[in-house]
Amino acid sequence: MDDFEHPILRHGRYRLIALSPQPQYSADSIRAYAITNLAGDYLREEATLALAKDWMDGCIARDARAAKSPPQSAITRTRR
Repeated sequence: MDDFEHPILRHGRYRLIALSPQPQYSADSIRAYAITNLAGDYLREEATLALAKDWMDGCIARDARAAKSPPQSAITRTRR
């Protein structure tokens, strides 16, 4: 059985969606929450909204740290 996707939140390149067997959103019918990228690829599925938000926040934080660190080619080597 395919689930219906109900968008909950979008942040950066991530989307948090609720999954349910019903085409209409109902909090009672949600079976899980999934984090996807903007292309729609499923990255992770969690049982609760809080766990899904925590995982997505971790991804966003890692992306921010990676954006701040210089690329490997920009790191200069010290000659001895």
